[in-house]
Amino acid sequence: MIDKFIVPLGGRSAASLPTHAGIRALDRAARAGMPVPAGYVVLPALADLAVLHGALTVNGGRIEVHDPSVVRLWLDGAAAAGSAVWVRGIHAVERSTPSQPAHVPANDLLSAVISLWQTHLHAHADATIQPVLIQDAPPIEQYGLAWTSAGIGRDHAAIASGARFRDVVLERLFGWERAPNPPEIEPAMARIQALLRDVRRWLGGEHWQIEWVDDGSTCWLLSVQPCESERPHRGIGALVPTAGIGGGPFTPLVADVFRAAIDRAWSKVTAIENGLTDLPPPACVAHNRLYVDPADTATALQTFGLGNGGLLPFVPPAQDVRLPPRTGRLLRSLGRGTALRLLAAHLRAVLTTPRAHALDTTVNDARALVDLFDRTAEVYGRLFWRVSHVWIAATVAAGVDGQQMLLAALQGTADAGRLAAYARFRDLASDYLSVRKAIERGEMPNSEEFQAVWEEYAQRWGARTENELELAAARDHEHPLAVVREIVMKQDTAQQQRRRGLKGALMRPLLARAARLGESFARDLDIVRHTWLVAADWLAEQGLIEGRDDIWLLTRADLERLVLGWRPEGEFWTRRRAEWTALLTQASEPVVDRIFCSERGKSLDTPRG
Repeated sequence: MIDKFIVPLGGRSAASLPTHAGIRALDRAARAGMPVPAGYVVLPALADLAVLHGALTVNGGRIEVHDPSVVRLWLDGAAAAGSAVWVRGIHAVERSTPSQPAHVPANDLLSAVISLWQTHLHAHADATIQPVLIQDAPPIEQYGLAWTSAGIGRDHAAIASGARFRDVVLERLFGWERAPNPPEIEPAMARIQALLRDVRRWLGGEHWQIEWVDDGSTCWLLSVQPCESERPHRGIGALVPTAGIGGGPFTPLVADVFRAAIDRAWSKVTAIENGLTDLPPPACVAHNRLYVDPADTATALQTFGLGNGGLLPFVPPAQDVRLPPRTGRLLRSLGRGTALRLLAAHLRAVLTTPRAHALDTTVNDARALVDLFDRTAEVYGRLFWRVSHVWIAATVAAGVDGQQMLLAALQGTADAGRLAAYARFRDLASDYLSVRKAIERGEMPNSEEFQAVWEEYAQRWGARTENELELAAARDHEHPLAVVREIVMKQDTAQQQRRRGLKGALMRPLLARAARLGESFARDLDIVRHTWLVAADWLAEQGLIEGRDDIWLLTRADLERLVLGWRPEGEFWTRRRAEWTALLTQASEPVVDRIFCSERGKSLDTPRG
């Protein structure tokens, strides 16, 4: 009789399972023989049976257990043979919010199930007791999410790494095709590839999001659910410790609140593009086609007690309000790209709202901006300097002169280093404004002068390389360096234009390949740069060019012809391999092997040392 209330996954009682798409798909995967941990679904009818036998009562949303031995006896059939299990509510399974699974000792199974029932009753006053999923708990070496679809393309995986997720793009496997052997791909990645291939084969459908755990030998499928797009909410994820067993191992995360805020923001974008509404009010800011309302993020932070009303709330200088360091850590845990977008958007919002400063550019307003500048840099650290161009554009657009900023700084601080930073900030703001005005008048300033501005800006504000600045400028058309770059390119000599144009044409596809194949943009940039320098050294040793810098003066066709004939081996390869060891890890070796590719995808077949 108890089998009617505790239904095994992959068994013959699939008709008794709840009508949740995720649970049904997980049951189909188990019946297809996919690596799904053995588990059971405890139906709400079990609680009704316990009430009928007087083992527990439900009064006013509160569950009281009178005879735990009876309920524990019924749950013994759902307990895993090992020492620990995973216990989750059906709604948590459907949401598939990433968080490290928490093991529940088998002897605490009753407490975990009752706690999940109780939590759901408190969260939903008019709801009944929810079904509970109990699964075996294999050891955890890696865990995360993955996405796949039935169409043509690549698969994506998000692997938990410390306090954030590492994004990986995976080539798809079809039929009985096997994943490449190490070191071409990590063994764990190969197992994820095979798991996603089986999901497409046995479940069909358009788009799937799965939750997985790898124990070092098997990649287990914890949950699977249909999703609306191939990779929803890319780059957003935060690991927040769950509070005890009561919330279950998969409780709502802070990232969910930010995800909801961004969903609302995208709905505004859709309405604007479809002509359903006018442009948003000044409090809504545009950054890379993303509209972020300060009220959304302010509500998110207030909900979790992380601030006094927003990511960057404007506070008059007379008040001494400090944002807690946890706010900065939270932003960084969301992933670098998402954090920068939110930070830049909020900077724009704060600097364009009437309460941030008046438009009459008084010294008091400039002092208020300096105060906000100080507190923002203190909270966000180096992350703040990555969007410092927002300050330049916003202050110039608002009519706040850089000279007034410096005057306010002189009145408010005696720190020589900070004064130097404010002085440079003033100069950059003036340069940005002068360049904009020069373009409007059709005039071209001195290229050498602005080349110096370029280099000094890169050194001061932390941009590592010219290529990275190019990519940043392409993402944000208001970046001051995009203007400087435009001026420099127009004033170059013919030879300089040829060199810069060839360099950009060659580096962009290589950077794209490296970003797809590697783990870190910074490391991939080093790989690309170092790889081309090695190619230049080889061409110089062969007498094909005079020095490594001459590689940028070759035509595209000549360079491809020379490099495609490169077969590094012997003493040269041994010497260069030792240099690469300091830059590359085993996981990055596929980047090196695939980096020398023509536009037609022809590989150089570089040998391994």
